[in-house]
Amino acid sequence: MASEHYFFLARASTLDSPALSELLAILRSDRFRAELGKLAGYDAGRCGEVQTLREAFASAREVFP
Repeated sequence: MASEHYFFLARASTLDSPALSELLAILRSDRFRAELGKLAGYDAGRCGEVQTLREAFASAREVFP
């Protein structure tokens, strides 16, 4: 069994755009998380979390300083 993480990549300058703000609101909503939780094997706990590439791929820091 394996665990995978899926990312939506965006430039920092677009984080405050109306379209991306709306998408993040959906990903963070109780309704979305509840629906995703109905699917076997999915964990919605981190949906809508914003991270930098360095934060998301902390283990790659040693490889790509």
